[in-house]
Amino acid sequence: MDQQKNNKKIVAIVPAYNEQERIEDVISVLVSYGRFSDIIVVDDGSTDDTAKIVAQYPVTFLQNKMNSGKGYSMNKGVQHTDAEYIFFMDADVSGMTHDILSQIISPVVDGQTEMFIGMRNRKIYYLRYLLWFVPLLGGERALTRTLWEEVPAFYKNRFRIEAGLNFYAQHYGKGFEFGVFEGLTQVIKEKKYGFWKGFLGRIKMSYEVMSAQYRLHVVDMPTFLKKKRKLALWALQSIVGMIIGMVFLVAAYVGPKKFIIMFFHEELLEDPNAYVVHFLFRGAENITVGLVALIGFLLFVLHASTLMYTGRHLLHFISGLLYKREVYKHD
Repeated sequence: MDQQKNNKKIVAIVPAYNEQERIEDVISVLVSYGRFSDIIVVDDGSTDDTAKIVAQYPVTFLQNKMNSGKGYSMNKGVQHTDAEYIFFMDADVSGMTHDILSQIISPVVDGQTEMFIGMRNRKIYYLRYLLWFVPLLGGERALTRTLWEEVPAFYKNRFRIEAGLNFYAQHYGKGFEFGVFEGLTQVIKEKKYGFWKGFLGRIKMSYEVMSAQYRLHVVDMPTFLKKKRKLALWALQSIVGMIIGMVFLVAAYVGPKKFIIMFFHEELLEDPNAYVVHFLFRGAENITVGLVALIGFLLFVLHASTLMYTGRHLLHFISGLLYKREVYKHD
């Protein structure tokens, strides 16, 4: 087995809650994969026959006395092992194959990245660039134990965990990558629990993710990154200042009154007595073309100088928004 050959312990952890109809396929593909040193199923207080299904397979079975949430169950599984690499998989996923498992796990075990997320094939993911801006909440992910231990306990609770892992991998770790895999799907909450119960569950999940995102970006943001964001906002202000300076220069070139007429052409057609336009006309009568040009020049030069100092921070800020790197899409 690859795991024995590389002498690297990789454990699979599956949190499950009332998944008697779906968990067998999940465990079957994990057991037959042969690369895991252990497969840990954490039953989060199920009231169906999930435990009976799991008992048929050579896996480690842990059980919560009451429903404690996804993050708690994931952490319970991690605390039960000393493996240096961890693979998480939801119990309601279908379409998982050995090939997909390898594509998710190998980049982490080989040291290419600290976490790799396998995204399910949902229609919205065909809007490919959207994934660069929204949180990646895929339950199928491989990561180092070091990254897991870096995440504070607050985020190892219910649905906060995936947002927490993403954030700490990006800002405190070595980053992460993701791939969208054809054929990898999940039963939605509305179908699993019924429309209203599933919908309310989705609302609750969304709230937990959003609250985690707020805390991550307001409370737990590294100090050095907060400073960079301030400088990035300063750079944006400089760009706005340069644009205003260019507007003044254009106004000086064509003439202040003519520029006002060009700029407010539609407003004047609708209302020839528009107060704002006539107020600007009166101002234009009391200012020389040279003064307009001087104001434009000073605004442009001063803000351009500021942008030369802060521009790189704006680029870093934008690249921070685009921190997710899609490695490949499995067909």
